[in-house]
Amino acid sequence: MDTVLDCVLHYIHDANDRNSFSLVSHMCYDIDAKTRKHVTAHLCYATPLRFRRRFPFIESVTLAGNPHIVDLTSSACNWDHNLTPWVQEIATSFKGLKMVRLQNLVVHDSDLELLARTLAERLMGLEIDSCSGFSTDGLLYIGKYCNHLKILSLENSSISEKDGEWLHELALHNSSIESLDFYKAGLTKFDVKDLARVAKNCSQSLVSVKISEHYEFIDLVDFFSYAIKLEDFGGGRFGDNSPINHFGNNPFYHVGIDLNHIGIGMNQFVNNALGMNPILPFSAQQVKYKDFKFPLNLKYLALNHRGQKDIVLPFAHLITQLDTQFVYDRNHHHQHSLIENCPNLEVLYTEFISDEGLEHLSQCCKNLRKLYVTNRMGQNRRGPNRRELLTEKGLFALALGCRELECLHINLSCITFEAMVHIGINLKNLSDLSMVLGKEGVNMKDPVDNGVRTLLIGCNKLERLSICFKTLGGLSDIGLSYIGKFGCNLRYLSLSYAGESDAGLVELSFGCPKLKNLVINDCPFSKEAFDIFRCNVPSLRYFQVQGMPRHWRYRLEEDQRYFKQIV
Repeated sequence: MDTVLDCVLHYIHDANDRNSFSLVSHMCYDIDAKTRKHVTAHLCYATPLRFRRRFPFIESVTLAGNPHIVDLTSSACNWDHNLTPWVQEIATSFKGLKMVRLQNLVVHDSDLELLARTLAERLMGLEIDSCSGFSTDGLLYIGKYCNHLKILSLENSSISEKDGEWLHELALHNSSIESLDFYKAGLTKFDVKDLARVAKNCSQSLVSVKISEHYEFIDLVDFFSYAIKLEDFGGGRFGDNSPINHFGNNPFYHVGIDLNHIGIGMNQFVNNALGMNPILPFSAQQVKYKDFKFPLNLKYLALNHRGQKDIVLPFAHLITQLDTQFVYDRNHHHQHSLIENCPNLEVLYTEFISDEGLEHLSQCCKNLRKLYVTNRMGQNRRGPNRRELLTEKGLFALALGCRELECLHINLSCITFEAMVHIGINLKNLSDLSMVLGKEGVNMKDPVDNGVRTLLIGCNKLERLSICFKTLGGLSDIGLSYIGKFGCNLRYLSLSYAGESDAGLVELSFGCPKLKNLVINDCPFSKEAFDIFRCNVPSLRYFQVQGMPRHWRYRLEEDQRYFKQIV
């Protein structure tokens, strides 16, 4: 029997299935402990010693600190985690460790030095996501001692940049890097020659690179020429700080080149950019773009300026993932024309999209699987440039045209029963839905309870649901009971300004049998209701509360340990 279980368990990789298996018996618990390869540890709950005893043979670990959702000014939990004891335990106890991920933590240069020196020959991947406290000195140790890296990611981290020597060392000592990512990490002091050296030494393995927007594309000519298998690229910029295109699809106007004067047409430039004509008769002044080529396998692209659209169009039909979050496009014309030329688009990140944009998307991108609309600045703008949020018109078009959607994060001016019905009927594959409602929200005399019910019945694969209202009244206690009753597969639930009383939260607790993470923001629930919820939902692991009423917040502080513990 032991042999059978041991053989079968190697084919079970989902963490939730593993957890369920480990609860069957002591034997299953021990087998899971010995065969588990990856574990995520939230430092507010776990200790290094217990972690080592539970999973001694892991190959990959994720250490997570404070979640983004937590408001540090009002949360009762202490998120001041000390990473060093964990690094010391990792360095001495886990002999098979190959991959380390750090999320939302304060990381010191000494921590990176210890990791680099002790895991030098074994470490194949290091991801430092949204962390702070370290500098390029710490990265220098990684580049100097870790010679078998395949993945290095520093995205969204706050790094004290002293120089670019770390990238030089990385280029000298590694020849198998697959992914290099320091997008939006503010690193600009490295030499592009070192980036090209990375591409040259790792030409057969490098498939993903994301850098800052500090460097022009023309500075990356050598890099692109070596990165022959590159599929994902983010960063860079086109032209000398000139993102605005007043001359259609002619990229030479960005650098002051007159095609008619030099006798070369747009088709010839396009062919050259795609590598079809390696030699063109440019004069010395126009040699700037003579050797510029994009890799033919490029599928993911993150743009920073709308001027880049012009050099993207020739191969836009190959793109499956597009990130335009940091492209300012006041009239949306560039975004629309780019979307029209991306028929195979599957994933889109954008800072804003209009109803017209969603209609374009639904008509041109039938294979779209994920749509993230961040709307980082739109709601705060005033005057003629203020952006209006999406309405149900755009949502209707999206639901009818993009029926393969699995993930939808969107900001709406309002939501209606009809809009939720359309989502439930047409988006059967939806597993992740996040809706942020504007000030109009919903008609408070007609909450969207029945709409939520219909949506959950139709989208029975939904695992993550986030509904954010701006004021109370959009979702009543009855609506919460529907979420509990029909949210059978929900593992993550986030609610803002939802419910009317404790009765709604209690009704919710009678359902959601798989719920693990609950986020509550500015909802009228008491501590007693939370306690009942925790007792009624045994699967619950993480409980985050914001905007707690002052008259009972102090009681949570007194009971902090009990409130934050793992059930």
